[in-house]
Amino acid sequence: PKPWERVFGSAVVMAVRGNAFGTISYLYGEAEGGACAVVDSSGHAEYLLQHAARRRLRVTELLQTHGHLDHVQALPDFLRLVPGLQPPRMHAGDAQMLRTFGIPVPAWGPLRLRGVDTVGAAFFAYVIGFTRARMPPPRPLEDGDVVRVGALRLRVIHVPGHTPGSCCFYDEANRVMFSGDFLMKGTVGRSDLPQSDPDAMVRSLARIVDEVPPDVVILS
Repeated sequence: PKPWERVFGSAVVMAVRGNAFGTISYLYGEAEGGACAVVDSSGHAEYLLQHAARRRLRVTELLQTHGHLDHVQALPDFLRLVPGLQPPRMHAGDAQMLRTFGIPVPAWGPLRLRGVDTVGAAFFAYVIGFTRARMPPPRPLEDGDVVRVGALRLRVIHVPGHTPGSCCFYDEANRVMFSGDFLMKGTVGRSDLPQSDPDAMVRSLARIVDEVPPDVVILS
């Protein structure tokens, strides 16, 4: 993988595309070395950890913008490779997706039954070649929470629509925000998937327009 790196004030951001979907994993940390967080564990955990070590960064948090399978693939790897690392932080609206390997199982027929949904999701993950490793329950995040990464601060903005628990992580001091699949270059995230909500997406987009200045760099 070919990494991308940029400094935003007191923060450094490193990125690499992590899986067959081209989903990006980000390292966000203190530019002079210290603590860092993984934002969306999509893949290449060992590579990102080596890159963090060269930057004198240690991973202290796993943050998830949402729970879809292409964004959580490397969670088991990071938890295995970093001793003492706590389970990921994610909004409660998407917590159930970790039980189904990041697959938003539709709530119809027998798939509504606990256990049946997990088996169905495991089969689908097997077919497309994605992880079926067990993932721990996440630590909850709520709208307005502030996540501390060393001296850095990320404000949680809950933006349901793409998924019930989609969140942005906004570093107001350094003018950078992580948006996941909620907001991307030239487009917005899909709202026609199981558990998506197009009306909520419209409200979330209006909120971001009101709260986030246009000069903020958005990383998806």
